[in-house]
Amino acid sequence: MSSVRSSWPSSDQFLNKIREQTKSDPSFSCVMKYVLEGWPELKRDVKLAARNFFPIRGELSCWENILLKGGQIVVPFALREDILEKIHAGHLGVTKCKERAKQAVWWPRIASDICDKVSACHECTEK
Repeated sequence: MSSVRSSWPSSDQFLNKIREQTKSDPSFSCVMKYVLEGWPELKRDVKLAARNFFPIRGELSCWENILLKGGQIVVPFALREDILEKIHAGHLGVTKCKERAKQAVWWPRIASDICDKVSACHECTEK
């Protein structure tokens, strides 16, 4: 876990924000409960708030109250815009931003969010 953790933007402050938002986000709370206690066998039996995560349930785990997909931190909704800003810093374009994100973070539709962010950036579209 330490080698994976070294790729995270892992200040204690950042990790604490992730923990706080995971706890307060109803969708994430539900997913965490399923990860820790077990998922229903059928998607229709999964609470609506957690259904986006059902297809990847086998890849999810919990580390110190942080939801992980493989070695990536699953970012709660409230922190995604901040993380997108950090990923996009440097105006590296879609491909490099996706590579940067893949090293440390994930959420449903992250690739689409990165594309939207880059395409809305005046500096990036001029390159």
